Amino acid sequence: MKKIIKILFLSLIFSWNVFAADTEPMPENTTVNFLLKNGWRLYSTNAVAFSGSDGNGETGIYYNLIKGRKIITCAASAGKIFCNRP
Repeated sequence: MKKIIKILFLSLIFSWNVFAADTEPMPENTTVNFLLKNGWRLYSTNAVAFSGSDGNGETGIYYNLIKGRKIITCAASAGKIFCNRP
């Protein structure tokens, strides 16, 4: 039992050292429709709700697009769209 606890504890310690890759922001005029017309395929969407910096609730949608082995994620919220490429 002690060995199982030690293994579990060590695996949790080593899993904490995971960092996300840097992302490359796309130009401001990039839209989901523009990407779809240029051969990107819509892979998935996620609806989110969060509290804004002013305390008001906001909603948004994440679009994940793929083209071959490349991926772009776009976030749409409050009438603005931001796209990033890992």
